[in-house]
Amino acid sequence: MSNVKIYDKFIYSAILVILIYSVAIALRHPISWALATIAILPLVYICSSKIGNLKTKLMVTKILSIIYGIISIGIFVICFLSGFVENGTILTSLKNLIDNSALIFGFLVLSIFIYRKVKYEKESC
Repeated sequence: MSNVKIYDKFIYSAILVILIYSVAIALRHPISWALATIAILPLVYICSSKIGNLKTKLMVTKILSIIYGIISIGIFVICFLSGFVENGTILTSLKNLIDNSALIFGFLVLSIFIYRKVKYEKESC
């Protein structure tokens, strides 16, 4: 099995985790428009894989990888800081992190493996 196929499996698994998490949270709290926006972002990667020009495709996927990494770090920071703003305790922060761990981990895996795939495709050309 080639590295690209392995990277694709990780990428599509991360996209699936993010989408399942978004649906589960939307069922729990239906007024989550921000989460609906976040659920659309991984689908942009699937659309970008249809780009024919390799150089443009690599640039777009590299930018998406950086965006996904920033989103992962941003969600982590927001969850951590919101616990201190609410109660001033670390237990609330940990609860927020546990509630959003699938989303944080999904975007982190997506960012890492898209970046590795771009790096591998660039080296193989």
